[in-house]
Amino acid sequence: MDRPQELITSLGDSPERVAHEARKALVLELLRMGKISQGKAAEFLGLDRWGVLDLMAEHNIESGPSTIEEVAREVDQVDRFMRDRGR
Repeated sequence: MDRPQELITSLGDSPERVAHEARKALVLELLRMGKISQGKAAEFLGLDRWGVLDLMAEHNIESGPSTIEEVAREVDQVDRFMRDRGR
């Protein structure tokens, strides 16, 4: 789109609404890329964990491990946490 004003107008009529939508888009893209955690996304967007999960689902962003290696890494992390907690 060559007309930035038209793009901005399509997002809403107030600068605050445009800023909110731009922030949400950036946070969602960072989540998609794996650059930030769901917790950090929730903090940035003023949502709770469930709100972030709902938003991720709306935008087809996976919320869990996608490979067996990622699952194994998460299981190892939980095992270490539980061992450390048992001290």
